[in-house]
Amino acid sequence: MTGEAPTVYHYVLTVQWVSDGQLLTKTFDNTFEQTGGLERASIYRRLTNRAAKEVGADVVATLFWSLEPNAL
Repeated sequence: MTGEAPTVYHYVLTVQWVSDGQLLTKTFDNTFEQTGGLERASIYRRLTNRAAKEVGADVVATLFWSLEPNAL
């Protein structure tokens, strides 16, 4: 039995947050594989939560978000 082949997506996510009174910005750029069943909104929430955790912020503001299949 063969399952559905995963799709590779490329995303760019730029977030902004406040730390110690400073306004900071960081852009994340990467790919990930996904096999069916996940919606764009779920992917967005997953990646923004991951970004917030990585920068040590409770909340981040999204300045830019792009999600596309990686294959041209």
